[in-house]
This record gives sequence, C-alpha cells and structure tokens, in this order.
Amino acid sequence: MPLTDDQLTAIAARVPTPFFAYDQQGLRDRFHSLKRHLPEGADVYYSLKSNPCKAVVATLAAQGAGCEVCSRAELETAVTAGGNRRRIIFVGPAKSAADIGRAMDLGIKAIIAESLDELRLIAEIASARNIVQPVGLRINPEFRSAAVRIKMTGIASQFGIDEAELRPALDFAASDPHVVPVGIHVYLGSRILDEEAIFDNTRNILGLADRVAAHLGRPLSFVDVGGGFGLAYFDKERDLDPDVLGRGLADAVAGFRRKHRRTRVVIELGRYLVAEAGVMVASVRYVKHSKGRRFAICDGGSNIFAAAAGYGSAFRKNWRLRRIGTAPSQEVVPHMLTGPLCTPSDTIGDQVPLPALAAGDRICFERAGAYGPSASPTGFLSFGHPAEVMVTDQGPVLVRHADPVDREIPQQTWEPLMAQQPEKDPAHA
Repeated sequence: MPLTDDQLTAIAARVPTPFFAYDQQGLRDRFHSLKRHLPEGADVYYSLKSNPCKAVVATLAAQGAGCEVCSRAELETAVTAGGNRRRIIFVGPAKSAADIGRAMDLGIKAIIAESLDELRLIAEIASARNIVQPVGLRINPEFRSAAVRIKMTGIASQFGIDEAELRPALDFAASDPHVVPVGIHVYLGSRILDEEAIFDNTRNILGLADRVAAHLGRPLSFVDVGGGFGLAYFDKERDLDPDVLGRGLADAVAGFRRKHRRTRVVIELGRYLVAEAGVMVASVRYVKHSKGRRFAICDGGSNIFAAAAGYGSAFRKNWRLRRIGTAPSQEVVPHMLTGPLCTPSDTIGDQVPLPALAAGDRICFERAGAYGPSASPTGFLSFGHPAEVMVTDQGPVLVRHADPVDREIPQQTWEPLMAQQPEKDPAHA
C-alpha cells in the first residue's frame, strides 16, 4: 500500500519539508512479488544508481538482492549496507586503477570491463597482486529495440565493447593468466513498458551469451540481461503485467538454461524495484497570480527531484501528485507548480488540476523512489540534499538529515598542489 496522507502528515510534523519517504514493506513486497514471477535460475540485482540511500540498499540486500554498482561510492555503500560481496558487480566506463584495486580488495563477484583497454588494466593490476580476477565483459550489441525509452546500447556508445570488436577482448580474457571471464553484461536501456520487447531483448542477449561461451570454450557463471523494466509515470502509460512478464521470461530463458545449466541469468533493476515505494513531499510557500495563471511556489522542486521537471527528457509531462489531507475548498483549479530555484526551468507541474492550494499546504509526488536527490542538482543555489525517511514496521526513521542551510562555511587553507600526496595507483604499488 502507498504511504497514506496520515503517515506523511505525521512525518511532516517532525521532519521539515521537502523530504523523501520510503515504505520499507513496500520495497520488500515489490522484490518478492518479482521473484515469485521469475523463472528458476534468474537472480535479481539492485541497480544502486536509481537510489543509493543506504537504508533502501540494506532493505533490498536483506531480501537477497545482489547489487550492481557504477562508482566507488556505490561500491562502498553496497558493502556497508550489508550486500553480499559475492553478489556485487561493478560496471561503469571510467573506472580508475584505484577503483579496480578496491574492488579486488573486497572480493566482489566480478568487475565488468567496458573496453579492451580497461580489461588490460584489470589484468595488469591483478598481475601486480599475483591474483586471478573474475571479469565480465560489457557488450554493445548489434541488435536494438524501438520500445526502449532511454537507449544506452545498440547504438554508438561509450558503454561496452562493440559486438563487432568483441573477438580480441574474448581472446585476451581467455589467454591472460590473471583474469578469468565469468560473464557478460548487456544493457540496452531503460523504461521499457512492452513485455514483448523485454522477451525479445532477453532472447537476443542469451543468444549472444551462447556464442560467447562457445568462443571461450567454457561455461559462463552469469549473463546479465540488463532489465530496464519500466513502470507507468504518466497518463496513457500502463504498468507491466507481472504474470505475462513471468511467463514470457520463463519461455525466453528455458532453452538457454537447458544448454547452460550452470549459468545464472541476472536481471538488473532499479526504478522497477524502488520507484513505487517512495514519495517526495514539499510544502507550498506562496501562492500568486501572474498573467492569468495561478502559481504555487514550493520549498522543493527540480533541485531535489529533477525528473518532475522533465530534466533529461525531450518533453516534460506532469508527474503523478496529490494534495495531502482534506482541502478546505473542493474547487479544483489549474496550478503552475514551481520550486525554490531562480530559474524558469524549475517548473514541476504545468497547469495541474488540484484543489485550490494555499500557503502551508503540502503536496506529494508519487512513485518518486527512483532517481530523486542523487539524480538532481542538489548543489544548485546551495539548497542541499533533502531529508530521507524510511517508514518501517516500528514507525518512521530518519535515515538521512537534510543538509543544514545555515551551516557555517569553514575557513579554507590554501596549499600548493605539489605538497599533496596523490592517491596510490594499485597498478604500480
């Protein structure tokens, strides 16, 4: 069940707006509902990029989710949140030698090489440590899907090794004594709302995995088929049907699993797991009229929830939102909803029909659990990161304080750069 107005009102009495709130039981229910529908041999990995809040990561890791991380900070978050190190994969096109060395220290499942040069660097660092490092190869395939809303591969891309250039990377990984190829990773994109597109994508990736295993002459430990499962944010969109999804994935995976019984199929998901369980709550500071339009100016906007303002999208659409509590007036009028920033792009609702808002009213942005503060310009105008609250079985818990707006700026001491010691490079330790 979504968080209720009463729950959010109680939180707002103790935590100043704007804030994000997450329903812990909702996160658990979403994960287990998905697992029940997935075929045998499929694992769910949580993509931290969608929401790296430690309490969110810890909740999903405790249910058995693996972790897909894209930065050193996400790697550390996954570990400190209780993620199983043998179920962590590290992707990203610009990993440093220090990043790679830290992943080796932690003994994670696999470092995903996004280029032949990165694969060579991983081998060099492993050689200096006299270890054999498990690696996966991220592949930019020839196939693509028109149903993918946000395309990441299947096009000219910084992500992964082009399928046409894959053979040298496979040969290197198979021959170098300090790396062992254990899997492949393919991620076509995000926000897929068409079940058939997911099935086609899965079949194509598993076919590619079959060819890779044949070339290597050895079975793969895992095939990360990405995921990209979407959920409805806007009018005229529909959620994926979990029953249809489960049956179709079972059919797509069955043939591959008969031939590759030792290979796990990894489904890597972010927004699908966490978006529905989270909300963003903001308060109306002022209401004004300008040239025939009613503006409700809020204390939180695109600075903490850029998605509502359409940042990164070709066209901005109104997010699902509601006024919290009973309105004194039932008259519904269109509102321009804006945040606190001194920029016209900070519009988080365009002519949204709501009961007439007044200063002090609170609004709730639904399905806001993914790509919130960490995907927003929280440093712009220095408003800072908002508070985050986890609603547990025992009640609401403040899991992150808002950045203080009146914090004292410390006196800076300037020193020559040459006096600083650079971070040691594990490749040349």
